[in-house]
Amino acid sequence: MVTKKVYSTGRFKARYGVGVKSRVAKVEKEQKKKCNCPGCGFAKVKRISTGVFNCRKCNLTFAGGAYVPETMVGKIVKKIVAQSTNLETKKASNDLLLKQLNEAMVSGADD
Repeated sequence: MVTKKVYSTGRFKARYGVGVKSRVAKVEKEQKKKCNCPGCGFAKVKRISTGVFNCRKCNLTFAGGAYVPETMVGKIVKKIVAQSTNLETKKASNDLLLKQLNEAMVSGADD
């Protein structure tokens, strides 16, 4: 039984209270939402069990949150790792440029 106020938690009828039912409704709504596959990008991800998801297009099986493929903490960690990797590559390219500049200055001084 689905109603406007309690959505899918109408099956609990008058039991458990409105607070618990609204939390369950929020989790179920998030759980049923379409999610994109990290491998192929299509919205064909299905939850197999707690924290295990499978893409029905590319057959990629991956771990995520209990109810969603990617949690907020996971998104934050992914951004931090990407930023640190980007900084490391920038530092490496700057070091290479400095090395080439020094070599050019040394060879120019020899001439």
